[in-house]
Amino acid sequence: MPTIWLEAIGSVSMVGLISLCGVITIPINKKTLETVIFILLSLGTGAMLGNALVHLVPESYEGSTNTVYTSVLMVAGFMFCFCLQKLLHLRMHCAAIEKDDKTRSHDCHAGEAHVHEDAHEHYGHIHPTGYMSIVSHALDNLTDGIIIGTAFLHSPAAGFACALAVILHEIPMEFGGFGVLVFAGFSRWGAVLINFLSAMVAVLGTVLILWLGSSIAWVPGLLTPLAAGMVIFIAAAGLTPQLLKEPGCGRSVIQLLLMLVGITAMVLVKFLD
Repeated sequence: MPTIWLEAIGSVSMVGLISLCGVITIPINKKTLETVIFILLSLGTGAMLGNALVHLVPESYEGSTNTVYTSVLMVAGFMFCFCLQKLLHLRMHCAAIEKDDKTRSHDCHAGEAHVHEDAHEHYGHIHPTGYMSIVSHALDNLTDGIIIGTAFLHSPAAGFACALAVILHEIPMEFGGFGVLVFAGFSRWGAVLINFLSAMVAVLGTVLILWLGSSIAWVPGLLTPLAAGMVIFIAAAGLTPQLLKEPGCGRSVIQLLLMLVGITAMVLVKFLD
């Protein structure tokens, strides 16, 4: 295997290893985990907003020959998440009603209460935000992999510098992404595995660009705005409403500060790119 392949795949694999950060929460007891998830969810919301508005949106327009087309792709990513969430809610609702009709005979009010309970039971308490986060994370990492591979085709020095920038960018995103998955209902080990598999999609992107060369250099121009729209939806419509449910003044202030930490981290990484 050529040296450039070993260097590129080795570098992009380091990005995937960061996604295993959630392993540190495995020994933590449930009560402590709730505090950790509170922190990671707030941090993740800020990091996602920062990633979308500071990184993905500007990168979508860099080199774009048609800004309207790029904007439409962002809207498409946003609407994809909207439709996916609607579809998942509809399936949960219909499945719960069907099960309720077969096993229970309560009045209307009691039936509505069971619909909500059974829907979560049927789908293992997985919130649609979790599924959307997986898709957007995979797209983002595929794009990162292609960018790293392209940099290595230019020179090893450019490749290593690009990989380092991506790693710095991924550190707050991976911690926040793990918190989002656990909050959505995945087990800790499940969230670690899913986070890792999503991150390793970057390796696929690098392999594709090394194999096919510049013939797929147009792919980031398509995937980046799509990912931007999806991440904006997840942060604004999926996570922020959950944070707004927090009634405590002190915890709300902590949420705000943690969101600002996540946003600031993404801004600082932008200066290091």
